Amino acid sequence: MIDDINFKTSTKLLEFLEKYHEELIAARSTIAGIPEAQYRMLFHLQNSPPMPMSSLGNSLFFTKAYMTKLVDSLAKDGFVERHPDPIDRRVINIHITDAGLKKIQDANSLMLACVMEKLSQISPKDMIDLHSSVEKLLELFNKYNKLHF
Repeated sequence: MIDDINFKTSTKLLEFLEKYHEELIAARSTIAGIPEAQYRMLFHLQNSPPMPMSSLGNSLFFTKAYMTKLVDSLAKDGFVERHPDPIDRRVINIHITDAGLKKIQDANSLMLACVMEKLSQISPKDMIDLHSSVEKLLELFNKYNKLHF
C-alpha cells in the first residue's frame, strides 16, 4: 500500500516538475534579462558565503572551463568579484557584489510578479488549498532534509 502511494506521489511530483519547470526556466531568462546559467550562479551566491570557484562549479554542475567563462562574464558586468582565499592563495573565491545582489533581487521580484499574475486566475478557495498544499510540501521537504535532490 505505501509503495503504491509512494509511486503515485512520485509520478505526480515528476509530472508537475516537468510541466512547469521548463516553462518557468524559459520565462526566467526572458524576465530576468540574464542567461539561465548567470541567474543560477547569482541565485546560489546570494544565499552562500563566498565560495571557491571549483566548489561553486561543482554545486551548479558546471565544468571548470564553463565556470571561467561564466565568472568572466559576470565579473565584466560587475555582478561578481574574484578574491584570493586568505588561507590558500591558489584558491579563488567568488563573491557576489552589491550590483549582483540587486540584479538577482530584481529578477526574483519580476519572477514573483509573473507567478502571482498566473495564479491570479485561481479561485480564492483553490488558492487557499494550493497555499496549504505548498506549505505542507515545503514542511515535508524540510522535515526530511534528505529529500533535497
